[in-house]
Amino acid sequence: DAEKAAAQAKAAEKKDKPKFGGGGRLKKKSQGRDVKPTERMKEKVKIGKRGSVHFTASARPLKVTQADGNNIDDLIREVRTGAKNWLIYKYENKKEIDWLVDGTDGLDGLLANLEEHNPNYALLRVDGADIGMDRERYVFIQWLPEGTPPMLRGCINAHRSPIREIFDPFQFEISAETKDDITLDIIHRGLKGKG
Repeated sequence: DAEKAAAQAKAAEKKDKPKFGGGGRLKKKSQGRDVKPTERMKEKVKIGKRGSVHFTASARPLKVTQADGNNIDDLIREVRTGAKNWLIYKYENKKEIDWLVDGTDGLDGLLANLEEHNPNYALLRVDGADIGMDRERYVFIQWLPEGTPPMLRGCINAHRSPIREIFDPFQFEISAETKDDITLDIIHRGLKGKG
């Protein structure tokens, strides 16, 4: 009986730990609050004097600017739980990204706001009914428009891992050069079987 009780206690303890994988929930059940992306990455980021997020474990320096109340934690939470269903971050220069825009008009709105000549990162919430699934899914989009300079592409490749981690969890990832690479059909095929 003591072994059974110990096994049950261990299982309960494991159940209460937050899950951070590609389909896990971002909840610390024991504390009853959302886990912020910067909080779960606290070993890899440093918060600057003006609130910017500096990735300290990145192969190349990367700063996420958080000016004018555009906090990355709050913006991502709004896409996951609020009225917004997408957001876009843009490159300011080779070392810095900043919030560009967010919206409520789904894939069409996101596509309309991708910058034609500047790389962007986006997070899209897809309603399950739109793709024949029972619940919503998240798509991470790396936008590298044709003509992106090779030096900037090198920086983007070095930044890909920390950026993916801050937008995690998501169920599908698209790296696109044209808007034809980002369609509901492509998203549906990518998510098929991940139900």
